[in-house]
Amino acid sequence: MTMTKKSVMIVDDDPNVVETIVSSLKDTYEVDYAYGANEAIEKLASGTFEVMLLDINMPETNGYELCKKIKINEKLSPTHVIFLSGYNDVDARLKCYLNGGDDFISKPFNLAELTAKIEAHFRSLFREHDLANKVNNLSSEMNRQVDHILKLERRADVGLNVVQIIHNIRNIMTLLPQCIDQVDHALPGNKIGSKMRSIYERLDTISKSILFSVKEENPNDNRHIDLNEVIRNELSLFEYNEFFRYKTKLRLHLQPLPKIEGSQTRFSQVFTNLIQNALEAMVDSATRILSISTYCERDHIVVVISDTGSGILPEHREKLFKTLFTTKDGRNGKQGTGFGLSYCKRVIESYHGKILVESDPNLGTIFRIELPITTANAA
Repeated sequence: MTMTKKSVMIVDDDPNVVETIVSSLKDTYEVDYAYGANEAIEKLASGTFEVMLLDINMPETNGYELCKKIKINEKLSPTHVIFLSGYNDVDARLKCYLNGGDDFISKPFNLAELTAKIEAHFRSLFREHDLANKVNNLSSEMNRQVDHILKLERRADVGLNVVQIIHNIRNIMTLLPQCIDQVDHALPGNKIGSKMRSIYERLDTISKSILFSVKEENPNDNRHIDLNEVIRNELSLFEYNEFFRYKTKLRLHLQPLPKIEGSQTRFSQVFTNLIQNALEAMVDSATRILSISTYCERDHIVVVISDTGSGILPEHREKLFKTLFTTKDGRNGKQGTGFGLSYCKRVIESYHGKILVESDPNLGTIFRIELPITTANAA
């Protein structure tokens, strides 16, 4: 997406509306238009637009459906969609937002207000672009630090150096709150700010947890926790993941569980690792179903997380939980650290539980966690 061009597309089947908007915007923006969703799709195939003004009630395909198609397309999803419609009731507005819309203005509209809204969205796009660059720089530096861990020749060196490495990462993380505050100040209520705040809080929690795991157990993190609630909380964070939200079907079957005493941070990270692995395994799959179920079986709590992804090769399964082993070697764009699953195993076994895996390269992977109820409550 080019931030300097300020391109706008108008999609409306009323020629008078299109002509009025084009006349008003053409001197300031690069403007194109389409009289229906199908024509818009043809034009979007050869180029992108930063802001789209979209009517709802059109022949062939309505605005809701077109917006959904835009938002599930990786190339087009950054487009800010402003709905223009004669429907002005609350239900119509909510339906616009639920289908991925970024804003709404009712017809008949005031051209000055419409122009002001468009300009506000370009400011938002600029902030998003700037924030994304800073986050990418942060991610690159974190990856560099992780690579440093992986290149250490002796396993013992990991324990000696990890504290300093995490401190370095946390120093870099101090950039994020400043970026988020800038977005919140410039664009109150902007969803990008809340997304990045959730990501920052998770990075903060994970890095603190690693520091405590290297030094000593954090006594303040042990509490009575509901694993179903932990899973729901983790899934709510993945709502900000476009692949999870728009391209993956979630099947959730959580039966009531007894609370256990333990570290919410560590269980959160276990479930995050397993869910993230499942999503990455399904990127190239025709069918993408993430299934999570919990239940009690005799004297055990059972958590099952499965996917319909690429599966795990038989020769990799026995090494799957070993520290520094990873199946993500970067050749398909995914680079692993070799710490995720070994961390999961270490946490589960600290509660006298076990984590099992079944996988078929043609069907997907199933991870099964078993925790003794009596032991878990006494942990």
